[in-house]
Amino acid sequence: MGVKQSHPSLSHLSSPKPVHRNSLRLQWTSKPHSNKVFFCSWSPDGSKIAACNHSVEVWDVKSYSLLSTLNSESDHEELSCGWSPNGSRIAASSDNTVKVWDAITYTHLATLSSHTYMVKNCSWSPDGSRIASASEDSTIKVWRTETYSLISTLSFHTSVVRSCSWSPDGSRIASASDDRTVKVLDVNSNLLVSTLTSHTSMVWCCSWSPDGSRIASASIDHTLKVWDTKGYLLVQTLDHTGTVLCCSWSPDGTKIVYACRDRLVVRDAKTYSCVSSISNTITNWNGCSWSPDGSRIASVSNKGLLGTDIIQVWCYGSSNPI
Repeated sequence: MGVKQSHPSLSHLSSPKPVHRNSLRLQWTSKPHSNKVFFCSWSPDGSKIAACNHSVEVWDVKSYSLLSTLNSESDHEELSCGWSPNGSRIAASSDNTVKVWDAITYTHLATLSSHTYMVKNCSWSPDGSRIASASEDSTIKVWRTETYSLISTLSFHTSVVRSCSWSPDGSRIASASDDRTVKVLDVNSNLLVSTLTSHTSMVWCCSWSPDGSRIASASIDHTLKVWDTKGYLLVQTLDHTGTVLCCSWSPDGTKIVYACRDRLVVRDAKTYSCVSSISNTITNWNGCSWSPDGSRIASVSNKGLLGTDIIQVWCYGSSNPI
């Protein structure tokens, strides 16, 4: 299914200029990691951050102390991680599998094996009953978290699937792929609902808005696109000077934060105007995640050299959390 686009004068915005109101204020920076840090995710109560490199690190956000390091016993990096909605478990994509740990005791609970190539992303359903995994084998797999058994395999992409995101009601999954598309899939019928086609290069990430009315997609083609989910129409294209690798909606759906190669950007989700933009000595912003209360943003980035990857936490707006 193709897409219709709104009036050109309203549908394209260029790279953001730095602004000073509602700025992001740096609260914490980790020590540089020896390995690449790929992903970060907040616990549902906002008290911890999980971050992925060759293991999954769990950090306490109040003291910024490292609570645990979860090892997958694999030579491959952990590419993404996510907390179950009740905060009791952590899932991470590793090699051709998804690993699940207890988030209290940090003991390994299960390994989900069926993909034939590396798993790039994993995501819990809103009710915690399922996990979706996106893989280099061009498929999305859906797993039952009570028994850790495979429910279905969704084979609609023609290349690597890099990201999967559940709709807020848990009925659909949006997936981003190297085939330049975002697919919307019905997880009950296992049918393709829509194919969103406008990106001109690999789509790295996609994310549903909290109210389910929009999907944001980040691409190597230097754009972030926003789609309306009523008719799956393209409503906004945000142009940049570099690749866009990650995007995350604020919990109330009023803002979007996204990571570009050259900066971290926050935009108003109604007007799409730039609210804040950070660009400094960091050369690669690889990931970002909004805290559950909307007061902070976690990011992962590096200076383009091995051993420079860091995790940072930024206070947003007028908030100053303890």
